[in-house]
Amino acid sequence: PTVLETLDAEVIETLELPVIEKSTQKQSSRYHLEIISKLSPACLNTLPVDTLAQLDAAVLETLSADALSKLPSEKLEQLPPKTLEQFPASVLETLSIGKVQELGPECLAGFSPHFLESLGADFLLTQPTSVIAKVSVAFIQKLEESHILLLDPSVLEKCESDFLDSVPVSKLNELKATVLEKLSLSTIECLSTTTIEQLSLGIIQKIDTR
Repeated sequence: PTVLETLDAEVIETLELPVIEKSTQKQSSRYHLEIISKLSPACLNTLPVDTLAQLDAAVLETLSADALSKLPSEKLEQLPPKTLEQFPASVLETLSIGKVQELGPECLAGFSPHFLESLGADFLLTQPTSVIAKVSVAFIQKLEESHILLLDPSVLEKCESDFLDSVPVSKLNELKATVLEKLSLSTIECLSTTTIEQLSLGIIQKIDTR
């Protein structure tokens, strides 16, 4: 390596790859991109970010998540979802919403509620409950009725009773008895007979009394 340091990049580029990889990081970054692209991932991981940023996405995919996470967001945008899913949420949140929406549910579930909400209700409702359950109650309670009807009962059950009183009865019938019992008596009376029968005796007696 000490001898290599005295040679010009153009000379080193004529040598075998294993020899080239022994040159210093500073020297490596001066090679033509064609040569850099052929270096091993272990070697590429040590190169400066501005050098890595010039490489094709196909080459970048072989690098470690740590090396890739230092790249500018416009370069990360070129990587496939499976590669991006290695990164922490703090890195992924710098990407465009369109790119984030390509990520898998397990990855999305790692985002903060605030960021997930920025992806929009229409997109979130295409995701499994594990993702939707991450957003705030306030966000859920602002959804349109058509969206509310698509939610899993477990998501709605976290909402406030005052809000649930305004939810269509057909949807309320799907909720747990312990949640329904906190609703207004006028709402409870509108529930199906089968649902009412699951409520506590005290609630049923109040309905009978009325």
